[in-house]
Amino acid sequence: MSEIKVLSKEVSELIAAGEVIDRPASIIKELLENAIDAGANVITVEIKNGGRTYIRVTDNGKGISKDDLPMAFLRHATSKISVKNDLDSIMTLGFRGEALASICAVSKVDVLTKRPEEDYGTHYVIEGAVEKTCEECGCPDGTTF
Repeated sequence: MSEIKVLSKEVSELIAAGEVIDRPASIIKELLENAIDAGANVITVEIKNGGRTYIRVTDNGKGISKDDLPMAFLRHATSKISVKNDLDSIMTLGFRGEALASICAVSKVDVLTKRPEEDYGTHYVIEGAVEKTCEECGCPDGTTF
């Protein structure tokens, strides 16, 4: 009988999330880095119970387009690099494309985001890496997680 098994997607995502997210502060750090990389100059962080039950990070950065939003939560999805030579010239805080995938693997994520050039924003909910909602909405420029 074989002893080696391929882990389920759910279990492998939780293991990967544990490498990136080890406490609530890790989530805040990742979202702050994303906000800074998005050009935000105003960032608000709200927490409840030390971040264990509620974290909200709001920024006035460039936002995420509705078409890109679901892809942003896939493991290794990133706007920062495309080819191996890009690794030599990274000038951003985050680039690996693991943070959002890890965060949604261990929590319910509710996003409001709008790009300045768009008339409407997007409300997106993902839980346990499963999309629950993706709909047009009114919201200010930037992103709220």
